[in-house]
Amino acid sequence: MKFILSLSFILIQINLSFANQQQEPYTIHHFTDQDGLPQNSVKYIMPDENGFIWMATENGLVRFDGNRFLNFGTSNTGIQSSRMHYIYPNAKKNGILARTIRNEVMAVHNGRADLLVTAPGDFDYLWFNDVSNIYPVNGLPNVFLNEARAASYLIPAESDAYFDIRGDTIRFMKGGMERYKMSYPHPYPGRSFTLKDQLCYFEKNGQFILLKREGAYKLNLTGDLLQNPGWHSLKKQPEIYWNFGAGQLFLYLDESFYRLELSDSSTIRSTLVMRGLDFKKNRILAVYHDEIHHRIFLGSVTRGLYICSQQQFRCLKAGREEDEVYYAQAPFGEHSIVTPLGMVLDPITGKKTLAPRLSKVEFPDRYSITRDFNGNYWYKNHKELLKFNGDFTTLLWKQKLDDEINQLYIDKNGRLWVGMKRSGLYFLETAADSPQLQLYTAVVKDITYITRGDQHVLWTATQKGLSRIDLSTRKIDTVPGLNNLYIRSLYAPSDKEVWITTYDHGVFLYKDGRLVNLPADQKKYLETAHCIVMDDQGYLWITTNNGLFQTSYRDALDFAAGRLKDLFYLYYGKEQGFNTNEFNGGCQPCALQLQNGDISLPSLDGLVYFTPSKIRAELPEREIFIDQIELDAKIMDAKGVINLPDNFRNVRLSISTPYFGDPQNLHLYYSLEEEGKYDKELWLEMSTNRIIEFSSMHSGKYILRIRKLNGFGKNNITEKVFTILVEKAFYETIWFRILMGIAVLLAGFAFSWLRVRRVESKNQVLALRVTERTRELKETLDNLQTSEQQLRRQGFIQQRLIAAISHDLKTPLKYMMQVIGKGDEQRNGIGKDERNVIYESLYSMFHLVENLIQYLKSQFMDDVSSLEMVDLGELLEEKANIFRVVSRAKEITIINNTALHTVVLVNRQLLAIVIHNLIDNAVKYTRKGSIQLETFCNEEEILIRFIDTGVGMSPAIINWIDQYRMGVPIMEGKPASHDGIGLIMVMELLQLINGNMSVSSNNGYGTVVDITLTVIR
Repeated sequence: MKFILSLSFILIQINLSFANQQQEPYTIHHFTDQDGLPQNSVKYIMPDENGFIWMATENGLVRFDGNRFLNFGTSNTGIQSSRMHYIYPNAKKNGILARTIRNEVMAVHNGRADLLVTAPGDFDYLWFNDVSNIYPVNGLPNVFLNEARAASYLIPAESDAYFDIRGDTIRFMKGGMERYKMSYPHPYPGRSFTLKDQLCYFEKNGQFILLKREGAYKLNLTGDLLQNPGWHSLKKQPEIYWNFGAGQLFLYLDESFYRLELSDSSTIRSTLVMRGLDFKKNRILAVYHDEIHHRIFLGSVTRGLYICSQQQFRCLKAGREEDEVYYAQAPFGEHSIVTPLGMVLDPITGKKTLAPRLSKVEFPDRYSITRDFNGNYWYKNHKELLKFNGDFTTLLWKQKLDDEINQLYIDKNGRLWVGMKRSGLYFLETAADSPQLQLYTAVVKDITYITRGDQHVLWTATQKGLSRIDLSTRKIDTVPGLNNLYIRSLYAPSDKEVWITTYDHGVFLYKDGRLVNLPADQKKYLETAHCIVMDDQGYLWITTNNGLFQTSYRDALDFAAGRLKDLFYLYYGKEQGFNTNEFNGGCQPCALQLQNGDISLPSLDGLVYFTPSKIRAELPEREIFIDQIELDAKIMDAKGVINLPDNFRNVRLSISTPYFGDPQNLHLYYSLEEEGKYDKELWLEMSTNRIIEFSSMHSGKYILRIRKLNGFGKNNITEKVFTILVEKAFYETIWFRILMGIAVLLAGFAFSWLRVRRVESKNQVLALRVTERTRELKETLDNLQTSEQQLRRQGFIQQRLIAAISHDLKTPLKYMMQVIGKGDEQRNGIGKDERNVIYESLYSMFHLVENLIQYLKSQFMDDVSSLEMVDLGELLEEKANIFRVVSRAKEITIINNTALHTVVLVNRQLLAIVIHNLIDNAVKYTRKGSIQLETFCNEEEILIRFIDTGVGMSPAIINWIDQYRMGVPIMEGKPASHDGIGLIMVMELLQLINGNMSVSSNNGYGTVVDITLTVIR
């Protein structure tokens, strides 16, 4: 059940009638269930310390703030029954308690009502459930009093004290004990009540009795009740209304309602509160009187709530309903008012008379009339200027002009200033016996208002601006900033200060050469201001087409000087006693202030009359409250800090502040700031339903500021601060951030790992491709190198073959040809020596060719790794035998020291070429010496040694062989002087059979060549 209900004001303007049909100055608002009440039975009414009005109904405890009703019942408090039994004060009588028909107690605090789990014992004696024995009377009238038939009636006094009426005996009980008792004949509980905790009684004859321990005392009645004719006759029995909770007593008689108060122990004072409303017809049961604002709250058994507010303004009317439009006015007598139509109105007596000569003017002009210091009246009627005596019985002077007269004004020196429409500004001396109208200046035309400062400055307003005339120098200038503005009226307390009202541009203050536009009201009514007048209480009153505004003169000055940020206006509408909200202007004077300080203002329906000192300014000065928080259509607790979830969609805050005056005077603003951010404050005006609404907000701490102007005065502001905490989303919590950090790190690590793995995978693929490509390139390069080597080798072989053929074949052949040729020439044949030489040459050539053939075959062998078991002794002996024929001729002995059956696993053909070449070299470079062939074996290596006693090898060749042994390519270290092929063949073939070669000197006689072969197992 939604318990905050919007309130639509239904204004019922009731003509409250006396016997003489005079209208009482009251405005009545009537509220029913259609306006927000939960139901129409209002049984008790009490105010709280915050200014709220609380009511007990049959459907909840209701709070009213002047704008809407807020109901506290079963739906929002936890009580079992919404039927309220009664309202009563707490023990100190500074708070409100309420009891339901189920004896549940609710306490009111800070604008809310909450169920008390443990109820205090305050006024417990008021509770009853059996009226046959004890019946507490906690207010009058009491609906069930006549049906109770109880033996004892309790009249409450204090939280633990009451008066017990049993028959003719009255006992005072306190703390559960009887403190005293007294006798009084036939006291009726329906006329018994307490005032200031003292028991009083109202007799049928109208006598008030004070019942004390010492006895019964008559009270003297004073005040307004004695003026009621019905009081003395008592044809109608008066009825007592007693609001025990509020401590108020009333009496109703003949539709007149009086407030009764104990002045002292012997006097009861009566004050007329209102009259004209039929309490019986409207079944009024509960009453509360706001004496400060003269407002009465009336609760009906069946018709809801009535609020009666006394009007502070009166409307004076001539009684001519067809024409009650008023403009200019002038004082008449001591306290009466005369209008240009000749109607004299007395606001004190209400008397209406006619001014004899003025009322007979044909086609009267309503816009200007004034009284001079001699009591004579000056009146303009279109193009005529007239002078009447003080009672309008005689026309003293008249002048007809050629131009329309706009306004008349008499300054402090008695000079009459006449503002013309086209011809300018004129003047005359009112004290002169024969007044002469004279032109002062033709510069200022179409004058709308004239006023003078306190010295020698005359201000003249027109429809196009404001002119300032220095009367001492006749200098005329205009006020900048007001050009082309239609000025309606002026108020000039001094030469340096003038207040200006305009059409469409509001109110201005021109002070000390500085022009300031005063702020407009919220509805912009002040933009069309007719008149501004200052009262004797320090306030400015401004009339408009939509009501009357009051503001502080000092506040307006402070605002203009920049000492005040906001200027407060108090608005008065027709509920305050006007017949219409539309005031009139364009006349002079635009407002009339009488000698007694009272002010009269012209309107479209009467003259609005008031006494400024009696105006009670009802200011919106109460606290600000949050009534309810609606979060995503669900009601939540409005106490303390406002906690909102992170994913909410909408939150609505219902704001209230007690104010029973005109709603236009209450302006609430709010600002929402996020803590830690210092942006410029943005103040937004709250809507008329007083609801602040936010859509989703990101998490954080927010400060909600609600502000209102309380009234007049500097910094008179109420600001309420509320804290809103929006929970962090799960992704904003520290744990989530930690987990996300870890997840990010893990994700980063995983990403990096995957990326590395991917890169590695790509690298591996690339490496494989590179390796494959490198392998292919290497194979290609190897093939190229092999081809190159083969080409080089082939080229080298070709060179060596050419050299060998040229040296080892061609030369011996040439020699043999010469020997043979010589033998033919000599015809004696070839000798033995020549035959030996030829044999040796052919023998060497044969084996050379054989060796070359074997070497060439090795270069083209497909499988150089073909191995076989070779008997080194046999192989060495075989090769030695080849060279023994030649060696014997050179006296060289070849000795094979290798034992037979020295076996090695090797390529026999390649090893044979190596041995052949080494023996050949040894034989070639040895003369008359020896060549020894030796073999040494161990588990790892086989050493074949060739020892000769020849000329030895040159150091360059030895160094070349050493470099070869250290891994340097064969052709890189070859001496340029060496052109043989044998050693190159040996080195290349040794590489094929995993062999190596070293050379050393044979103790200065020849060479030692060692061939080392790795044992293949």
